Amino acid sequence: MSKSEMQVCLVGHPARRGSEMTKIVIDPELEKVCLPLKDDEYSTLEKQLIRDGCLDTLKVWDRDGELVLLDGHNRLKICKERKIPFETSTIEISSIDEAIVWIVDNQDGRRNSTEQEKAYISGKRYEAQKNINKFKGNQYTKESGGPENLGDQITGRSATAKKQAAKEGVSHFTIDQNAKFAKGVDAVGEVSPELVDEILKPKDGRPI
Repeated sequence: MSKSEMQVCLVGHPARRGSEMTKIVIDPELEKVCLPLKDDEYSTLEKQLIRDGCLDTLKVWDRDGELVLLDGHNRLKICKERKIPFETSTIEISSIDEAIVWIVDNQDGRRNSTEQEKAYISGKRYEAQKNINKFKGNQYTKESGGPENLGDQITGRSATAKKQAAKEGVSHFTIDQNAKFAKGVDAVGEVSPELVDEILKPKDGRPI
């Protein structure tokens, strides 16, 4: 993904001296798995930030010198609009897939979401974890001189699904279905981005 496809925010960083600015990149692939706040939740957060300041650091990933936002999208927006100082803290992340897993796990249980949103981020997490496991398996294979596809044999697709299923309290079949659902939503988003909200937030609580 090119830098031109990402949103770059130039913001003052209180930990830096003078007029030095920090570039915080909002990666659209990571933004997809960030559950949005409802209007009343956003309003409450805004009031808290105005009253108390930004007490929690924004979590970022240092990707080759780029600070990619992992957590704090709403706080960043409010702080920019209200000119509220904030600080960042860096999370050790090695890839976009690790970032997706971190975001999903970090916001687990923190916000109300529709069943469609839960299924979507579950599917995105599963695909990301599979990629992580495959990479680690292939790294092991290269070091040991074994067959190239040993990574898949070591980690196992079903093992990944079962582990996530146990964590979410669902069946591994549901995790597989969530992954297919997430791929479908992303495919729709490439053609008609405006339909994604209708799919993930149906007015009557059911998929369109």
